[in-house]
Amino acid sequence: MWQNHAGTIFGRHSNIRKRLVKSPKIYWRDTGLLHALLNTPDAASLIAQPWVGASWEGFVIEQLLAELSARGRHFQPYWFRSSDGHEIDLVLEMDGENWAFEIKLTTAPGIADMQRLDKAADLIGASQRFLISQSSDAAGDNHRAACNLDWLIKHIM
Repeated sequence: MWQNHAGTIFGRHSNIRKRLVKSPKIYWRDTGLLHALLNTPDAASLIAQPWVGASWEGFVIEQLLAELSARGRHFQPYWFRSSDGHEIDLVLEMDGENWAFEIKLTTAPGIADMQRLDKAADLIGASQRFLISQSSDAAGDNHRAACNLDWLIKHIM
């Protein structure tokens, strides 16, 4: 498990420290174990659970971190939330840049989802922004895209 951290990425932005919520957000790194412990027998039962969105977030984050580690990339993961409710599910400080990832369980993310990501990503100066969902298509480029996890790993990581 990992949690948020008010590290160096926020030190460069004077207002961010004042607006940063310092409570941790904990993710299960093994969502299969989580599902087994919660006696979730099949996919239909899983989708019906109120915590399935959080499980999906944890799964996506674990896949991204594992992929970067396997490729020998150096990164620092964070969760970001400001006091006025702007949130980024995963911030990666990597190669001197901040990458922002918003994770949605939906198969059809909306324009408002990307707008919320952009607003929060602007607060931390993120140069890379990705809205990850279960959509079948990807839209955008290598710096800003709405995509699925498979596309992100193949094209960006």
